[in-house]
Amino acid sequence: MDLGDAPVPRLFNALVLDSPSKMTTQQIQDIVRRFAEAAQLLTQILSSKSNLPDDAYGLNEYSDPWVH
Repeated sequence: MDLGDAPVPRLFNALVLDSPSKMTTQQIQDIVRRFAEAAQLLTQILSSKSNLPDDAYGLNEYSDPWVH
C-alpha cells in the first residue's frame, strides 16, 4: 500500500508498512546511546537537585506544581 509522496504518508509508510529489517551493530549502538541520553535528560529534568530553572519560565517556592 502506497499512500503518496507527501511527508506524512511517507513517514507512515516507513514506520508502519515497511518490512522490518535487520539492524547493524552501529544502528543498535546508536539506539542504545540515544536511549541513555534521553534517560539521563529525563532524570535531570525530574530531579529537584539539578532542575533549578532561573528564567521567566522557571518556578519559585510559590508556584511549585508538585505542592497542591
